[in-house]
Amino acid sequence: METNSKSVRLLYNRTFYFTLFAIAMFSNSNAQVKKRYPKTCIYAGSYDIGTDIEKGRVGSVTVYPETDSTVLFYVEANRGAPSYSMRQLYGRLKIVNGNGVFYSNRDRSEKSCKFSLCKVPRQSPMEV
Repeated sequence: METNSKSVRLLYNRTFYFTLFAIAMFSNSNAQVKKRYPKTCIYAGSYDIGTDIEKGRVGSVTVYPETDSTVLFYVEANRGAPSYSMRQLYGRLKIVNGNGVFYSNRDRSEKSCKFSLCKVPRQSPMEV
């Protein structure tokens, strides 16, 4: 009889510790993780240039934060009437002291296309 009660006690202890272990594992896995956004998220958004293609130049700029020091951008511009010439440009800007400059040629020659980005303070987070 004594061996039977020892095996029941051992089974009870194993079940108890397994249940305790399972609760501990699942409670840690459901913990909320605070999402960290890159520092360059202040530049993120879509920005329109111009309002009427018949009266002048129009376009848009889309900026997406990549890391704490870089952003990806896409620019689409239209010259407007009468030629309606369109251009697109995309690339990666490295942000230094709150400003970013992109040159299409690495040597920054006169034949290079230059795109600059500077931080403009927003009134509130809801105004984009």
